[in-house]
Amino acid sequence: MPKESADQASRLLMRRLALAQLRQEGEAALRAGRREHAQACFRQALSLDDRDANLWALLGAAFSEAGARTSCAQQALDRDPKNALAQALLAGEPGPLPVLLSGRLPRPVWGKHAPGRILMALSLVVVLALNLLLGSLYGWRYEGRFFPGVRLAGLELGGLSYNQARSLLEEGLAPLLRRPLLLEAGGKQWTLTAEEAGLRYRLDEALEEAWRLGREGPAPFSWWERVRLGLAGQDVPLQAGLEDKVLAEVLGRLADALERPAGPPELTWTEGRWAISPGWDGRHLDRPEAEARLRAALSLLAEGRGPGEDAPWVVALPVVTESLALSEADLPRLEEEAGRAGRPLTLRCGGQAWTAETSEIASWLRIGHGSPPSVQVDREALRAYLSALAPQLERPAEPPRLEMRDGRPVAFRPGQDGLALDLERALAEVAGALERRLQGEEVEAVELSTVVLPAGNEDLLAELGVRELVGEGTSTFVGSSPERAGNIFVGGRELHGRLIAPDEVFSLNEALYPITWEKGYRYAPVISEGYLVMGLGGGLCQVATTLYRAVLYSGLEIVERHSHLWRVGYYEQDAPPGFDATIFQGGPDLRFRNNTGHYLLIQVETDLEHSRQTIRFYGTSPGWTVTIDQYEIDGGGYTVSYRRTVSREGQVLLQETIYSFYH
Repeated sequence: MPKESADQASRLLMRRLALAQLRQEGEAALRAGRREHAQACFRQALSLDDRDANLWALLGAAFSEAGARTSCAQQALDRDPKNALAQALLAGEPGPLPVLLSGRLPRPVWGKHAPGRILMALSLVVVLALNLLLGSLYGWRYEGRFFPGVRLAGLELGGLSYNQARSLLEEGLAPLLRRPLLLEAGGKQWTLTAEEAGLRYRLDEALEEAWRLGREGPAPFSWWERVRLGLAGQDVPLQAGLEDKVLAEVLGRLADALERPAGPPELTWTEGRWAISPGWDGRHLDRPEAEARLRAALSLLAEGRGPGEDAPWVVALPVVTESLALSEADLPRLEEEAGRAGRPLTLRCGGQAWTAETSEIASWLRIGHGSPPSVQVDREALRAYLSALAPQLERPAEPPRLEMRDGRPVAFRPGQDGLALDLERALAEVAGALERRLQGEEVEAVELSTVVLPAGNEDLLAELGVRELVGEGTSTFVGSSPERAGNIFVGGRELHGRLIAPDEVFSLNEALYPITWEKGYRYAPVISEGYLVMGLGGGLCQVATTLYRAVLYSGLEIVERHSHLWRVGYYEQDAPPGFDATIFQGGPDLRFRNNTGHYLLIQVETDLEHSRQTIRFYGTSPGWTVTIDQYEIDGGGYTVSYRRTVSREGQVLLQETIYSFYH
């Protein structure tokens, strides 16, 4: 038998085998209630032979939807108007199995023709077995080779081995991969093949997909697949793609070959004159657009399109030009602008002054690219100059400190705020001055802004509860000698900054001890044992009087206080008699208790010009109200009394009568 006839007979047998197998499997699935599997079997069988009315009727029976059942039944009746199962489906009789068992389909009639029927059934079995055998022989015949009907990119692979097919395809693709590309950019040209540019065909993936055709799934389905391939064939597409890494390397080499950085114009001060270098234009490859154009060209080449096999595909690559070079016409105007901005400039800050010469200012200027180009302030260069200048202006803050005694603070020494250059504001000020010069304004000096660096006095005092004014007292000493006034000043300085702990009894004598020449005290009149004599520190009773009045009006508890032996005019300049206090080392003292529950800070202000001293207590206000009333003085003025009342929110906390006795 000729080879063509043998192949034709083999295909016919495979068709019959597949039909019988698919129908048998579909009916079994239908009886088992597996409708979807039954539908798949009958659909595949109909793809081999759609003229079989019974197959259409069985497919309709596999559906539960009325519309699908009716449609399939109508297809069956179009092919066989007497088909019993199709008539039952149209009549709406329930389910396929009752129909199959009801005898509406032709059934074998056993009787006097039984031996013939049996022979027919045996013949069918023999035919089915023979079909199975032929199907196996068909698969064995093409073992290691592609089945007939398998195509890849239109190329018939049936009967070829895997390696033969691969060699054949590689041979056919080689001309496509060798197609030349001519790249043009910036007056230069480069030639490379499509493969060198990154074009690749996914040959292995396509061959694997083609090889699996007719070799996957259970035997009946794989046999049917082989029959389908032999009858209709199937073409596996061959996909092409680009290897991104290779394409990126190509673009990188092109970018390097085309790259030419622009040279910006330069403005310099050399040998007492301005010099301008015009600079030059630059260029670089527009990589995103260049990549898009290359990808488009390679995609068309992969499809076999474009010019002839040996003719190159021309790709124009985009180049971006950066125009920075100056024209000769710009140079005179720019030199004139530089002359206006570059005159020496005086910078002042914190009592200091510097002069920036033209050579220095030249480093702060640059030529800006615009239409037309102009001299501009280079703020980064100016920032660098001011940053280097800043340390010369900076004055660090001195933190406050507490003097400690026996583990507790007894004096507060305030810190001193620091000073630093406000870099951003100073930058704006100097740059603004230069820009005003460029506009024709005369600017000779700039005052640079500064920022205060807090010493932190408030924070430390807040930790001690020193937040607000608690009370104060004042006295005047007009007419005092310079020595007495000096002693009052030194005594106030000794008290200034003292801290009084909660519930501490403060002694003025202890606070001022010792009274020495080294501290700054001088000789002035003092009362000693009833006599007015010269003594070191004369006038400190003025400090005692001021402190007493602060204690009195702050509501603090007075532990010890003495009036003078006789009335002294200094203490009655701004208060009636009885509001004075005297002290003497080893003798009378002024003592009081800090009963506010928080630290108290003593602050003393001595105004020598106006002969006035004020002592203030700072701490946490207890909310007291202090009143002085019932003031009395006898006829001779030797005995004075008054009542002090300390209250809070209307409740009296302390009420006492204070006496002063004079001679």
